[in-house]
Amino acid sequence: MIARIFGWVIAATFVLVLLGVASLALYRRPLQAELAARTAIRSSAGIESLERIDVRGDGQWIFLRGEKRSAPILLVVHGGPGSAQLSLTRHFDAGLVDHFIVAHPPCPMSGRAARRGSGESASEAARRRQSCPRRSARS
Repeated sequence: MIARIFGWVIAATFVLVLLGVASLALYRRPLQAELAARTAIRSSAGIESLERIDVRGDGQWIFLRGEKRSAPILLVVHGGPGSAQLSLTRHFDAGLVDHFIVAHPPCPMSGRAARRGSGESASEAARRRQSCPRRSARS
């Protein structure tokens, strides 16, 4: 009897967690659209672009945002390997885009740069991941 009740409690908990995750997934898209509309570059002389660039033979993606294409470039250097910060860029560059073209590059082997779509073998991808600079415990 207790095992049966316990089974029902586990099943109900699983269903509640599943419903919670599904509702968050459905809420994400409108929230992203609202954020993109609120923080969009509206100037015709501005730039808001995700560009693929070549860095030492390695394809990387860089996100550029700014109200004036003639503004100086501000390169955002964030911490840690394997940490793609592109999803947070709009929160960090709100006041900066008025005065600079803010360039957000990801760390190699994170975000879009980590996707193997160029015919790269698994061993080549592993070799590139090992060459990504790592922070020491002291820094």
